Amino acid sequence: GCSALTRLTIPSGVITIKNSAFSSCAALTNVTFPSSVTTIESDAFSNCKALNDFVVDPANTSFVTLDGVLFNKQLTDLIKYPAGKAGTYTVPSSVTTIRSGAFRNSSGLSNVTIPSSVTTIENTAFWNCSGLTAFLVDAANPNFHSSDGVLFNKLQTVLIQYPASKPGSYAVPSSVT
Repeated sequence: GCSALTRLTIPSGVITIKNSAFSSCAALTNVTFPSSVTTIESDAFSNCKALNDFVVDPANTSFVTLDGVLFNKQLTDLIKYPAGKAGTYTVPSSVTTIRSGAFRNSSGLSNVTIPSSVTTIENTAFWNCSGLTAFLVDAANPNFHSSDGVLFNKLQTVLIQYPASKPGSYAVPSSVT
């Protein structure tokens, strides 16, 4: 809840960023991680609504950023999308897992495109994305499907996420169990 903190540089030697360490830092826009950080817990930067950029030291063996978004070093796990980034976002085709809370509180996010490579979307990945109007899932994705912008499992038996800002009325498909 550091309301005046705008930029954060984690010093070298820090290994772990714990849950809620920088939660609700309303003015925080940029976070820079040193090579020493190996663990960033899922809620470490929750509710940082102005955050638009993560930067990771290139020598870090655990994490990397791409366009300000935080991933594991192999770019297979999308760990944290900065909540202050606005517009549409296409998940890179190398990603297989969208982690819990990855897009949490991303109110400016309007659309998310999920490639065929994503096999796991953890709980609360898209929690409180108040500006979200649609999910677009690649038709070749073996586990997920989108219909009219709504996110389902491939068989459309599980409704995973309804976009918070999708206008109008909606009838849940009869296939949903």
